[in-house]
Amino acid sequence: ATNRTLLAILQEQRRILLCMATGTGKTLVAFQVCWKLWTAHWTRDASPRKPRILFLADRNVLVDDPKDKHFAPFGNARWKIEGGVVRLSRQMYFAIYQAIARDKTRPGLYREYPRYFFDLIVVDECHRGSANDESSWREILEWFEPAYQLGMTATPLRAENRDTYHYFGNPVYSYSLRQGIEDGFLAPYRVHRVVTDLDATGWRPSLAEIDR
Repeated sequence: ATNRTLLAILQEQRRILLCMATGTGKTLVAFQVCWKLWTAHWTRDASPRKPRILFLADRNVLVDDPKDKHFAPFGNARWKIEGGVVRLSRQMYFAIYQAIARDKTRPGLYREYPRYFFDLIVVDECHRGSANDESSWREILEWFEPAYQLGMTATPLRAENRDTYHYFGNPVYSYSLRQGIEDGFLAPYRVHRVVTDLDATGWRPSLAEIDR
């Protein structure tokens, strides 16, 4: 997955998709890609500097955990965009969509960064909305259109996320849940259907009973 992603970047493929089952190492692959490009001083336009990279997700836990653990070797090059604070002096940025997107009160913090600022944007769980044409999150990717954009998802192609594949293209590498189980990296599972009394018969409060 790492090698195919790097090869796609070096071949100037600007939209890249990885489809890997949950638990098979998407975040580790993202770190490897970012670290190799960063230490090689690769940049989108061959500028004599280290690349500026944005790791983008839709939940803080998907940003904070990688920043503090996998991406720790980046040291002081790391910066999380939050609280409306813009800093242009770092190289490894982290953000959730909601912190930089346009809303009813703000035009979008992402616009405080030049369109050509980032060399690479890694979009974790990219099927959650970043590829939706109508999404305000899509505005962020379109603003940073010059950047190479790597989408990562655990969701294979189906109707509800077809636009993800339309935006990023076909995966350069896929690793399915079945493969992960067969290779011994993921635990097999069984589905047990359980119907509780409340599911079956419903529930009504008794007289004068109130919600805490």
